[in-house]
Amino acid sequence: AGGHTGLDAIAAVQRYSGERTPAVIVTGEDLGRTEVESEGRLYPVIKKPVAAEELRKRLVAALGGAAVLGREAARSP
Repeated sequence: AGGHTGLDAIAAVQRYSGERTPAVIVTGEDLGRTEVESEGRLYPVIKKPVAAEELRKRLVAALGGAAVLGREAARSP
């Protein structure tokens, strides 16, 4: 899409927010690795297709696990 990559999108979000936003790369391409490095940070790579539960687990892990799960529990009735 216009020559931009997921790493470009992550960098743009981080510039906009001024924070080192957690992120994952979701791709249909076989990159031959489970992580990619950009600007001194490693980002997990998730290969499509991916089951919803596996995607959820990987996103929770990237976002710091317990903090995310704690927010989900707080929303449950």
